[in-house]
Amino acid sequence: MQSYSIKEVFHLFKQAVSGKEQDFTSGSIRRAVFMLSIPMILEMVMESIFAIVDIFMFLR
Repeated sequence: MQSYSIKEVFHLFKQAVSGKEQDFTSGSIRRAVFMLSIPMILEMVMESIFAIVDIFMFLR
């Protein structure tokens, strides 16, 4: 099992959000899952923030 340093994780995060086309069919499965999960996690966080702001605006 390969472990990543904090610097490597931030580098992978930067690659995941860069928008460049990448081939996930070769290489590490763990890396591919991580790279594909970052945009989904960010999207869910933004949806949650939108919902919280919407609730506060509704309660005004």
